[in-house]
Order: sequence, then structure tokens, then C-alpha cells
Amino acid sequence: MLGGIFVGGAGSRMKGAAKGLLRAPSGDTIVEHLARAMREAGLEPVLVGRRGEYATMGLRVIEDAANAGPIGGLVALLDAANGERVVAIACDMPFVTADLVEKLVHAPGAPIVAPKREGRWEPLFARYDSGRVLGIASDRCARGELALQGLLDAAGAVELDLDEEDAKKLADWDSPEDIGATAKRNITVIERGESSSKVDSVAVEEPVEIRCGGDPISITMRTPGSDADLAVGFLVGEGVIRARTDVIAALQDGPNAVSVTLAEEARARVQRAKRAQWSTSSCGICGKDSLDRIHSDLPEAKSTARFSAEVITRMPEALRAAQPIFDRTGAIHAAGLADARGVIVSFAEDVGRHNAVDKVLGRAFLAGRDVSELALVLSGRVAFELVQKAAVSGVAAVVAIGAPTSLAVELAERAGLVLVGFARGERFNVYAGASRVTA
Repeated sequence: MLGGIFVGGAGSRMKGAAKGLLRAPSGDTIVEHLARAMREAGLEPVLVGRRGEYATMGLRVIEDAANAGPIGGLVALLDAANGERVVAIACDMPFVTADLVEKLVHAPGAPIVAPKREGRWEPLFARYDSGRVLGIASDRCARGELALQGLLDAAGAVELDLDEEDAKKLADWDSPEDIGATAKRNITVIERGESSSKVDSVAVEEPVEIRCGGDPISITMRTPGSDADLAVGFLVGEGVIRARTDVIAALQDGPNAVSVTLAEEARARVQRAKRAQWSTSSCGICGKDSLDRIHSDLPEAKSTARFSAEVITRMPEALRAAQPIFDRTGAIHAAGLADARGVIVSFAEDVGRHNAVDKVLGRAFLAGRDVSELALVLSGRVAFELVQKAAVSGVAAVVAIGAPTSLAVELAERAGLVLVGFARGERFNVYAGASRVTA
């Protein structure tokens, strides 16, 4: 039986990267990991798609139909199967195991067998009977009906029932934020004196080195993903980057380093802002020359944006609803940018609260987003350096679930920021900028 690993996607949300070449938790590329799982389940792994990056993998390649999306690859795979069953798996599923593939292979007979996630079919972790499905798929493809959800409905797919742990193994890496954010660990659970074993998700914490012109500027502990945003946000907060033209490029430089190429004026500011010690996920002020310099470096307050009390009470709930990694691990901080309606328009998670802020502000900076009417929403307490980052970025307000420090309040007042703490339910405290909070 053929096992098709679908590698033909453009990877637009992964910025064009070949997702199957990312490293799975096993240490292999995802394609290698899936191919091994397929072989252990008795399948012959093949690649389905046209991307040349996989040419050295040593696997047979089945080219898909051009401009037809995944259904074009599926038709090609079914046609190559000569009436036999096939298994189709996306190349961005790094947690799939041989045992899980075997459950799919040995499921009861049906034209198509696939699990559902959130009420929708998972067509690229599915088994297809080519003899019964090829004609239907070919006809739909020829008519331009390219949605695989429609194909599974039309062909009479049967749901593969998975328990909660197996369902988690279908998690995919669809965007940079997904890469390495969590890891699986075997744990022992003690409850009412009884012990049991399970696989749990934990937040990944690894160092990243930020480099400018090849020279290391800082090392911080972070959750992998959005490293370029993190580096740019960090340098904005340090006063090195002041305009979009200061950044020539921000690129990943290996798994735990990111290199930022700066314009001449910004390069001249690097040494002045360089920290005397390394920073960590629990420390954002290490090595500052003096608090006086930070105060003197604050930009002139520009925003006069106002926020209603009703909108402020919605912001923490909206932030919490956007925390997928926290849902899996419970050990992660979040930062988001919310508009005047309380809608989170940009979001980041990280083991370090400072890193989460740097990521979300760095992403906004690189995108050229005007943040002067937005609020920075935080999942925890407000230390003074988070207010400093907010002030330098130009946001209008900081809204936090936790408490601010005295220095955070002082800095918010100097910077002309609205500062809200203890935003929980229908209640919150306004520590600065109360005149811009309306009832």
C-alpha cells in the first residue's frame, strides 16, 4: 500500500519554507519522520508534489496536477495505486506515529476513512480506496471543485474515531509560531493516591542569539518561532531601530540565532544600547546603564486614543481566547495588540513575557502597522521595562491582567500612556491616563 506524503504546498504562512524539511521532535525532518512511521506501518512512502527541495530524500516522487491544490496530488496518488488503497498524510504533521498510521491502515473498509477535527474532515491524514474514489476525485477536479472536504462528503467518508491523545498527534506546523513551541514528555499523574502515565505538552524554552552585523548583541531564553520579530522588537525597545528603513533584513541564522542587518545610522546606535549582560526570560532590565537614560530616551507622547471601559473589560478575554500554546501547556505568556473594539489584531506567545511583547511589537513594526490607536494587552503583571517597550513603540495603552510596579506607573505617566492593571471580569484599575478611559 502506498503512503503519500503531500509536499506540494506553497507554504505561504511559513514564508515559502519547505515545511517537510523542518525538524520534527524526533530530530529527523518531518518527511523522514513520516516515511519511517509509514514503513513501520507496512506502507511504501512516496512524495506527492513538485517541490525540488525534496529531491535528495531518496523517495519516489509522484507529481501532482498543476494549479489543482491537494486534490490534484490525491488524483495522482490514486491513479498510481492501481486500484489499491492508499494513505495520504500532509508533510507538516511532526507528531504522527507508526501506531497512529496503523490505526488508519487497519480501520474497517470504506471508500475513505479519516478523522475529524473541530467538526471538519482531516483529508490529509486519511485512507482512500483508489478503486472507488479515483473516478469521483477526477471528475470533481476536472470541474474545478477542488475542496477536499466536499470530496470526502461526496464519496461517503467514514470517521476514524481517535482518543484525545491520538487526536493531539495530528497537530500540524502551519505557521512559524507552531515550530518547536511545545514538546511532548512522558509524565506520571498522581490523583487521590493513584498513579497513571500520560504524554503531556510542555512549553519549549531555548536560547536565541540576536546578532547585528555578525556580532552578538544579546542572548535571551525564548519559545522558538517568530525569532525575526523578536529580534526587531528587542532592537526597537532598545532604541537601536527607530524607523522601518533602519532594518535592511532580519533572517534566521540557524535554529537558535537570528541576524539583523541594519542601515548605517542604526548600526551606530548598537554599541550605545548594547546590554552589559545577557538577558533571560525572567529579566528584562539586566545591564541597563541607568534608569535615567531610559527616561531620557522616551519619545514624545503622540497618541490621544481613548478606550471605553466596556472595551477594556473585553481585552483580557480576547487575549486568553487566542492562546493555543497556553491551552496545551499552561506555561506561557501572551501579548496582543487590541483595537478600539477590543479585537486582538496581532498576537504572540512566549515563555518570556518580554519576548512575547518584543514579538508582537516587532511584527507590527516590520509590517508598517500604525499602533498609535492600539492597546498592548498582557497576560500577567506589568514591569517597568514592558511599559518602556510600549512607550517606545508608540502604542496608546497597556492593559494587563496582573499588577503594575511603581516604576511602571511612573513611566506610563511620563510617557503619556493609559495603564490598566488587574483587568479581570468587569473590574479593572486605571493607574495612568484615566482621562482617556470613558465610562
